[in-house]
Amino acid sequence: MNDPQAPFNYYDGEVEKRYRVSNGDLRISWSASLGVYFWKRGNAVLNQHIFRVEEFPELVKRDFLYFVVNYAMEEIKERIHGATMQHVTKPEFEAITVPLPSRPTQHRIASELKEKMAQVEKLRTSIEKQLEAINALPQSILRKAFRGELC
Repeated sequence: MNDPQAPFNYYDGEVEKRYRVSNGDLRISWSASLGVYFWKRGNAVLNQHIFRVEEFPELVKRDFLYFVVNYAMEEIKERIHGATMQHVTKPEFEAITVPLPSRPTQHRIASELKEKMAQVEKLRTSIEKQLEAINALPQSILRKAFRGELC
């Protein structure tokens, strides 16, 4: 769910509509990899450890809901159970409350957060490239030393 390169498990049978997901659907993993995610890999079927979020669009924007649930996951993680396969129960999850500003405010908040998160991702990518260059530096220096290219 959180690895875009992971292979699919395929199923060829009938599936009730409530278990189907499509691109853009918001899902919450309540077991193992606790988190909130947008689905981006085409038509699929939920497994038993994932909630598909069915928001009320007249009340809440999907992008805002993603950010507010992601924020609430910190409180939710304080309620987890299990030693090896940690999870949270549906009643515990539903007991979490979040603020719900007006739709225009939700739009503004979500837009600003998306912009900031894009900047963070750009910085993360830049840092990863710099770390790769730093990690390659000792080998580069050794190659130059053995070729007699160092002054």
